[in-house]
Amino acid sequence: MSKRVALFLLVMLLIATAGPAQTPAGPAGKTTGKTGATGKTGVSGQTGQTGQTGVTGAAGSTGQAGATGQAGAVGPDGEWRVTRFVLAPFPEMAEADAAAWIGKQAQISQDKIVFDGAVCKTEGFERRHIDPVKYFESFDTDPNLFAACGLEATLMRTQCEETPFSEFLWLGGDRLVIFWEGAFFVLTKD
Repeated sequence: MSKRVALFLLVMLLIATAGPAQTPAGPAGKTTGKTGATGKTGVSGQTGQTGQTGVTGAAGSTGQAGATGQAGAVGPDGEWRVTRFVLAPFPEMAEADAAAWIGKQAQISQDKIVFDGAVCKTEGFERRHIDPVKYFESFDTDPNLFAACGLEATLMRTQCEETPFSEFLWLGGDRLVIFWEGAFFVLTKD
């Protein structure tokens, strides 16, 4: 079993046994409580791309499993661009290699994902609604680095195994996060 599959199974076990999210909210909807360890952050030097454009969310995500998505379901279809990265505490990827991903484009549709020139055919997405705070904390990474607190996220799985898009976290709207070789990459919709 590959490290990636084992890590995925561990994350799913942690999420499944945690039950509904208990995301406490403080004044003005700010999230309070303990957060995980902080990872290193890389930010795009391109103007106008903060990786947090148009993000909205309500406090108190459910963290409960959602329905499996099939072709034709609403999803993160469109053009995406890597705008920044955050290294997990023990990344396999070097920081310079992660920085080289800034600006790379992805095209996502229900039948294929194109990233960095590689095409992966897919038959839609499996979807599971999760608490993004627990997801990032399971990697010992601070969820505040992704402005994910108080949001409900959708964990998307595809048939694109052995690619960065075998699994990704859609934070709704125009942000998604992929995890590859110990680095989180934030993509924003073009």
